[in-house]
Amino acid sequence: MASGLDVSQAIEDFVTDALLHHLPPSLHYHNLHHTRYVVKAAQQIAAQENLSEEERYLLHVSAWLHDIGYLHTRQSHEEIGREIARQQLEAIQSPEAHIQAVEAAILSTKIPQSPQSLMAQVLCDADLAHLADEDFFEICLPLRREWEAVEGQPMTDTAWLEANLQFMQKHAYFTRYGQQYLEPMKQENILKVQKKLKKLHKKENKTPPQNSDYDAENTKIVPKAGRGVETVFRTTSKNHLDLSAMADNKANILISINTIIVSVIISILIQKLDTNPHLIPPTFILLLTCIITIVLAILSTRPVVSSGKFSKEDVEARKVNLLFFGNFHQMDLNDYEWGMRALMYDAEYLYGSLIRDIYFLGRVLGRKYRLLRYAYTIFMYGLVVSVLAFVLAAFPFIAQPKPKAGPSLPATEQKTSPAPK
Repeated sequence: MASGLDVSQAIEDFVTDALLHHLPPSLHYHNLHHTRYVVKAAQQIAAQENLSEEERYLLHVSAWLHDIGYLHTRQSHEEIGREIARQQLEAIQSPEAHIQAVEAAILSTKIPQSPQSLMAQVLCDADLAHLADEDFFEICLPLRREWEAVEGQPMTDTAWLEANLQFMQKHAYFTRYGQQYLEPMKQENILKVQKKLKKLHKKENKTPPQNSDYDAENTKIVPKAGRGVETVFRTTSKNHLDLSAMADNKANILISINTIIVSVIISILIQKLDTNPHLIPPTFILLLTCIITIVLAILSTRPVVSSGKFSKEDVEARKVNLLFFGNFHQMDLNDYEWGMRALMYDAEYLYGSLIRDIYFLGRVLGRKYRLLRYAYTIFMYGLVVSVLAFVLAAFPFIAQPKPKAGPSLPATEQKTSPAPK
């Protein structure tokens, strides 16, 4: 088995030769120059992320191979790149664990990026480090030429800048270095793009597009909800949560009151039923009322939690709501981060999730208040019936007249017993 240094050099030589001599001429950006740029950026980021020697070696190999799939296709080039990487690494007898790590890193660069390890996070940030480069506009010129060559038609300056602006606004770095150092520089470039767009729109006497997201892959404007709609989502969610808290408070009141009544019945009243059997029916009615009320109140507040797991297929099919904890509480952090980034990259999925979240909050609230209504109704009528039953049970004893004492004889008519002789 070759050493890490030999493998790195072999991979570097293979990629250099392949991209120099076999790359389609229409690829003005995804070429050897870009690959070298990513390799250099990956080394720079890795130095700040404290990667191990093995991780740095795998990162170096992955950076060289991450765009090798462009030799055969532009669409889904990550899948082709993974296959080529496996063939090359198997040819030089690399360990299977190393091959799988490189494959995962290459696949993670697909937009939306989904790195599952720190090494893959470094590669993803390096692949898009040019967004934070001070020479951003010069670096992107070949990319524009590549898009125009692939699409077969030129792009206007406005369309090009809008595409870059929307992509940059959606993008987020993964590593601490990327978030602390690259992100502020990217924000500066975003401001520069916005200024250029403003000048172009002013020159063209055109109103800048507002409240929209740009789909860079399909080069079209995708509607996005504005601030007013976002305020509606925020207010509605808050109102639902407030109503849920009120429902829980009402249930707590019912549970507390009925628990006290049941405690009194068990500790005091039941002991007197032996000597007062007429109180058994009303006591049973009151006890049954309290138990049913408590059960309904508890059911209204009892949480219902789902399996807490989702698959990538669920996210891609937009079948899972990532904003509800019950759908992800059993997931690994990396899987959840991948899902959330996919959600952030898809405006339709994002706002669809907000809509579903509010809808299911409403369903839960409907169930809570329905059970609480039953509980309050049963408690009200049961309490009235119990009191009437106690009154009816005690009435015969209250209304029964007391026995009168017999008339006493007058003193003159009282007979005196004869004195003994």
